Amino acid sequence: MVGYLYVLCAATMWGLIGPLSKLAFAAGMDTVEVAFWRTSLAWFLFAAQAVKNRETRIAWRDLPAVAGFGVVGIAGLFGAYVVAVAAGGAALASVLLYTAPAWVALMSWLFLKEPMGGFKVAAVIATIVGVAGVSLGAGIGSGGAIGSKAIVFGLLSGITYALYYIFGKYYLGRYKTPTLFLYALPVGSLALLPFVRFTRPPGRAWFPA
Repeated sequence: MVGYLYVLCAATMWGLIGPLSKLAFAAGMDTVEVAFWRTSLAWFLFAAQAVKNRETRIAWRDLPAVAGFGVVGIAGLFGAYVVAVAAGGAALASVLLYTAPAWVALMSWLFLKEPMGGFKVAAVIATIVGVAGVSLGAGIGSGGAIGSKAIVFGLLSGITYALYYIFGKYYLGRYKTPTLFLYALPVGSLALLPFVRFTRPPGRAWFPA
């Protein structure tokens, strides 16, 4: 029962990312700035948990891969998703984000050498067709119009989200999640930093951010 509650809470919080991003933008916070602060603040939480549980050690040989995940998986996902929300709205960005299962299937075939049977191919096609149908539906984009920027960054968020599963396949058997994010999140923040335009938003922007 507790596990189901965790899943429900996680799904609820994940679903709030898009709407809360829109609120932060409306309050005056820059697009990528929202991603930067979310990444940086999340690091404090994961770092505190890693230190508390004494799960801070990681092998030197694994640091390059973890840092690469910080750049592509964390900065890529957080940055692309907020840009997609700003460009096309929270609903469209969420739909495109969930092309991730199709990307996971393709990446698992390419990188993990997992078989791509007929069932998986059909599931990938169904995902693509479903996402295309919802995305092209009337009213899902801002003002009913869907721009290429929203599509590109929405799909990019789905691809980078899929990398979490590929990365986890290799490393979650060796390390706890707080350990990996202890090292990956600050790298993600630094990767976002060159693209951030810092603003002085009012206090109400910080809660949704």
